[in-house]
Amino acid sequence: MGQAGHAGAVGDVRLAAAVVLFFGVYGYFVSAIVRIGFSVYQVLTVLATIAVVMGIDVFLLRGARSQGEIRWGQMPSARSTRCFILAVTFTWLMGLMGFARSGIRQHWHVFEVMRDWSVDAATPGLGKASIMISICVLIFLSLVAFIFWLSELGTHRAEPQHGDD
Repeated sequence: MGQAGHAGAVGDVRLAAAVVLFFGVYGYFVSAIVRIGFSVYQVLTVLATIAVVMGIDVFLLRGARSQGEIRWGQMPSARSTRCFILAVTFTWLMGLMGFARSGIRQHWHVFEVMRDWSVDAATPGLGKASIMISICVLIFLSLVAFIFWLSELGTHRAEPQHGDD
């Protein structure tokens, strides 16, 4: 069951990716109301994949041995670097794809429904938008780092002050 279960989970994820990609790309060639309907199929595909892979994992991990207790806060530096790079990548990608989604609408308030007829209606170029998104990502991650720094302040105990009274 181990190899077959793993292959089944990988196949299910690949199938879901293909379905979501198909409806995502095909959505560019149909009207807005049809495109909105495609999102239902995409969400249902992802939810079904989560349920199927979770069911496979339950059978695959049944009877698994524990490798020891979890030691929180002890992670090799290479793994923490990978986690940080993953956070930067996701934050940046969300910003860029958000702009791409808005950028394709160009001069529309509501795409294909209400056009923006104002004189200064424009969408910034990808270069300008990527610079602004990069600045926003740096600000966001700096704020996250600041929050972690603040949380560390409470973990250190202060030395008792001995003074002359």
